[in-house]
Amino acid sequence: MRFPLILNNRIKINSKKFLFIIFIIILSTIFSCYSLIKYEINDKEGKLLSPEKLLLKGQQAYDYGYYDIAIKYYLTIIEKYPEETYYCAYAYYEIGFIYYATKKYEEAKKYLNIVIEKYPDEKDVVFLANFLLSKIKDIENKSNKKS
Repeated sequence: MRFPLILNNRIKINSKKFLFIIFIIILSTIFSCYSLIKYEINDKEGKLLSPEKLLLKGQQAYDYGYYDIAIKYYLTIIEKYPEETYYCAYAYYEIGFIYYATKKYEEAKKYLNIVIEKYPDEKDVVFLANFLLSKIKDIENKSNKKS
């Protein structure tokens, strides 16, 4: 026996049709997001994207949960734009942040320390790296107290 779903007292939808529609909406959302996170480092003319655009693409990939692609964008900045110290420092920080967010604290500390040691003049990024390192230290201290 089928039970109709009544919306706004006017529209009656079969529950199977309703579930199918919801399923299609979810699939279309997933696939529309997929096109946003492709690893592409060149513009339409084939020119390498600027470090700013690569950084934004890395942040976008992170936002969608594609951490490996985000890291690839950040490593591209470091490799292709070594003279752009602000963007390189930020790229190292973002890699450290990804490892922090995924609870890989040793890897996070490695990248955050690179920011501090290699880019001391990038004060705002160094500040962020130090802040995140202090959060990791707090987590490790709490973990050690529980043991």
